[in-house]
Amino acid sequence: MDFEFIRDRVRHLYCSSNGCPALDPVALFKMPFLGYLFGIHSARQLVREIQVNVAYRRFLRCNLTDGIPGASTLGQNCRRRI
Repeated sequence: MDFEFIRDRVRHLYCSSNGCPALDPVALFKMPFLGYLFGIHSARQLVREIQVNVAYRRFLRCNLTDGIPGASTLGQNCRRRI
């Protein structure tokens, strides 16, 4: 599945020249999608699973050394946007 359409739809919400770099909007969408697919209802549990599962990281296009957004970021994103 190609999720790149998300980046185009939210491009106007991000400012590239102000502050620290934003989190990847595609990854922020894919994380709850993984939780839904695999029945993980807790944001904290989902983050733990993503940290240790290489297949989940590959789906999110993250390297083993890349940081994963925290549970609070994931929870706020789900409450506010999804």
